[in-house]
Amino acid sequence: MSFKPRAPAIPCPHPALIVRACLAVFVSLARTAVRCGAWKVLTMMIMMGLAIGPGASATQAPPVTAQLTLNEFTRDMTVFDSGLALGQDGASVPLSGTGTSGEVVQARGVSTDDAGASSTAWVDIATIDAGGNWSGTLVAPRNPSWYLPEVRIKAQPTVTAQGANRFGAGLIISFWEQSNWDRIFNASFSNTPPDPLLDENAVQIFTRSGATPSVTYLSDASPLSAAAVAFANTFLEALPGLKLAVIAHTQSGTGWRQLVNDNDSTRLWSDDLALHQFALAEGQDVGIVTSSWIASELQTAGDYAEIVAAIVTGKRLDGSAAGTGPSATFTTTGKGLSFPLHHNFTELYDFAHTRFALIGPHGRGTTVSQTGYSDSNDDNYEALVASWIALGSNPNFSMFLPHSLGMSDIDRGYPHAGDNVYDPAGTQWTDTSHASSYTKDGLERLARLGANAILKSAGLVSWPVPAFDRSYWAPDGSYVDLWMDGHDITTERLRRGLPAMPATFAHRAEVMGMTIGGEPAQNAVIVANAGGSGFSGVRVSPNSGVFTYASSVEDGFGALPGWQQWPDDYLDDYYLNRPVADVGQAGLAALPLKTRTTFRSALAAPAQFTVGGNGPYFLDQAGIGTIATLTLEAKMTITGGSAQRLFGLSSNALKVEYLPGSGVLRCTLSDGSGTTLLGNQTSSTIPDPGTTERTIRIAIDLSNPANGSFRAFVDGAEVLTRTGLTSSGTFPSARNLSFLATNSGGSQSEGTVTHLKAWKSAMPDGSAPTGAPYKQISGTAATVNADAWKKGADAG
Repeated sequence: MSFKPRAPAIPCPHPALIVRACLAVFVSLARTAVRCGAWKVLTMMIMMGLAIGPGASATQAPPVTAQLTLNEFTRDMTVFDSGLALGQDGASVPLSGTGTSGEVVQARGVSTDDAGASSTAWVDIATIDAGGNWSGTLVAPRNPSWYLPEVRIKAQPTVTAQGANRFGAGLIISFWEQSNWDRIFNASFSNTPPDPLLDENAVQIFTRSGATPSVTYLSDASPLSAAAVAFANTFLEALPGLKLAVIAHTQSGTGWRQLVNDNDSTRLWSDDLALHQFALAEGQDVGIVTSSWIASELQTAGDYAEIVAAIVTGKRLDGSAAGTGPSATFTTTGKGLSFPLHHNFTELYDFAHTRFALIGPHGRGTTVSQTGYSDSNDDNYEALVASWIALGSNPNFSMFLPHSLGMSDIDRGYPHAGDNVYDPAGTQWTDTSHASSYTKDGLERLARLGANAILKSAGLVSWPVPAFDRSYWAPDGSYVDLWMDGHDITTERLRRGLPAMPATFAHRAEVMGMTIGGEPAQNAVIVANAGGSGFSGVRVSPNSGVFTYASSVEDGFGALPGWQQWPDDYLDDYYLNRPVADVGQAGLAALPLKTRTTFRSALAAPAQFTVGGNGPYFLDQAGIGTIATLTLEAKMTITGGSAQRLFGLSSNALKVEYLPGSGVLRCTLSDGSGTTLLGNQTSSTIPDPGTTERTIRIAIDLSNPANGSFRAFVDGAEVLTRTGLTSSGTFPSARNLSFLATNSGGSQSEGTVTHLKAWKSAMPDGSAPTGAPYKQISGTAATVNADAWKKGADAG
């Protein structure tokens, strides 16, 4: 590689000489231009002259100002869900607009209620595309203040745009129901004065009339309804500063299956879709979907959860696809119930964000006294509720939140004077299917209970679910105390200092809804130091006798716990006698205790033995003798499926058997002369002895030939009475007494036995004689297998 020598530098003239030379040239050219009329040349020269100077250079053009616009929200005070149900605190707020291509857009939320003190920081959210459009998402935390959306060009921070419509970061709830919750959000059923709102315009309720949606921003001037305010205030008390939007998908007289059936015009999916789209015009996510929608689905019983799961998730309970579409039909695996499944909730909700709160249900009213009430109603209700609660723990469904509270302890219907017009002095009652709109214990209480149930199910509050969780059984069987550790239990009636219910009926205890082996507890009271705990609780004493190892006490089973008598219990506000506790909840002074609680006796069990289809049974080899009175008793569970012989005298001179199919005792009796005194007489239906041990007693008195009696008792309750029997005055003396089968082993009873007793005497009231029995069979299997009366297979 070679290099050329650099040329010598040319000396630079002094700058002043250069300027002087240029001016001389300029003057000469100007003179020429003037003489020749060359004005264009002159102009050019003037421009050149202006640009020339010592060290002068050309200046840069000023920068171009970027453009930026922000699209408005559809309405003012738009709420975006902040992920409360997921434990999050950030509402995703979609923003969009136009501007100069290539520029970066920043956004923030400007807090309007505190002079900007809680405004969010500026963050990059978008780059304007080649077409001049941009869109992005601002994440805003929950805030008691409303925000205004504001955007700016990152490179030119003075270029800004601000929306005029505010937004809030809070909670969005969608409620699916029929008439009761429809009335909560309906001004036509607001017959009590609303409470003052804790925070005006913080809560908005979206409703629809047919296919027409609307929104109400709750304020004292525009409360919508007293119950809507009660619902709102409960949330505002529990979560101060919350911005809440409630979408009320409610329509009276409709059910889940009608909603998703496009061929059923009773309730149209399109109507609820229109409400959904109206309420969520900015594409918001819903935080919590909730429901206690059971009234129209009661007959589905245990299939209820399968139906709900298919409609909400599009899946069966095992997680497999349910099949949804214009021609799809879904059939339950339990009862085989079929219905069109044209839609499911995945069309509306993103369950990666949305959760479903299982609340309630709120019971089901009736106009029939308990003595005439169909047990199938409660059976269906219990099966429905059990399946509903189980959804919250089904591993195939992450969207279902755990069940928390029931809501059945409310005022239902209203009194009237025979014309179905509300009259507080009326002695008749109507509309028991609905919470009352005339008292604060009706729709308002239901709304507050529902709000607390949602709050607890979603984990938004820390208080414990009120429930009996401790028990103490008195060793002598005289009572059991039930309480909640750390909290006092009372009733609304006692808490408010109201008069006691009239003691007109035996079931009207101070605390109602408690049962003993399924029968209403007649002696249930609040005690100050339950079980020595230092907390008040409920003391339940037996209706008769004492508690034993086999006893059980239950609370809150059935569609209307505590209610028994129509219409008296409604008229006397039976629900105020249900147990409640203050656990720190919002909106109410106390909450009802969790229902469907069972406490089994802690008392020591006596020795027992079991009998099967082949024995043992027990037969007296000697004749009964010349006697006029006889008492027989069996304390046992009876599990056999056919006629179960309990007591007898040979040749059917006495036959007492239990018929599982009809749930009755069937009795036959002849006297010493062979005259039939009873021929297959049946008792009233007795409580199921297959699941709970029962004491069955027969007391026979023929000592007055003109007025003999036969009486049958189950757990002290008389189930069959025959008096005025004309007899020979004695039993057939040569007949043999048997227990648990005929004297030849026929009609063998099956079950678990505590004791069998026989007395050759009878008490006037039919109770067990006080003297020692003629025969008692009890103890361990080894003991009874060695008994001289034992026949057939050994006891277990």
